[in-house]
Amino acid sequence: MRGAAAACARLRDRLRDERGWTLIELLVAMAIFTFVLGAALTLFETSVKLAPKEQERAAAFREAQTGLSGMVREIRDANEILELTPNVIDFIVQRQGGQQVHVRYECGVADTDVSPALRKCQRSQAVWVPPAPMPALDTPRTVIGRMLNDPAADPVFAYTLPPVDAVDPEDDPLDAAEPPQRTWPTYIDVKVKVPAKGRLADGGYTHSVSFSGAAYLRNLEARQSPYNSGS
Repeated sequence: MRGAAAACARLRDRLRDERGWTLIELLVAMAIFTFVLGAALTLFETSVKLAPKEQERAAAFREAQTGLSGMVREIRDANEILELTPNVIDFIVQRQGGQQVHVRYECGVADTDVSPALRKCQRSQAVWVPPAPMPALDTPRTVIGRMLNDPAADPVFAYTLPPVDAVDPEDDPLDAAEPPQRTWPTYIDVKVKVPAKGRLADGGYTHSVSFSGAAYLRNLEARQSPYNSGS
């Protein structure tokens, strides 16, 4: 009997020690858990809202970089320039097999597909087989859109034309009747400026991002060099 009483006493002590949390402790724990869960859900909701804008922004940057890289790479292979202004370059490039292609980049065009206030670079071309007349260019296609470049204050192409030496009639009377030969620049800087947000993003970034490149026209320099025996 004495042993049974002692066992019951020990059991009561154990039950008393494992009585659990009080109501106040439970309410405090629930409040802390609710606060932590609310903060985590707020962060998740913000991330969900920002993700599409960031993805569209990255896609817009990739499109601008891809268009600029392709344009600079093609200008770099030019064999002859037909027209060069701060926003237009018209040139001839020779493909493999001797095919001549007339290419024109025009970058001061309003991007009416998005907003008349924005600009775009568009490309057109025509395959030319000399000595036939140069054919008309095909329908232009957009290479870089949503540009912020101002055609007058912030043009796409930057270059310096070398001075043209005047012809001295005393050197050769026949040269006086011929116009002086134009020397084109062999180094062209290209810069495009786009918004730091995607086309469909509502709000978000308000600043702009600039991408730049440069084209060294090695083929044109070789043709214009006075040491080129084929000129």
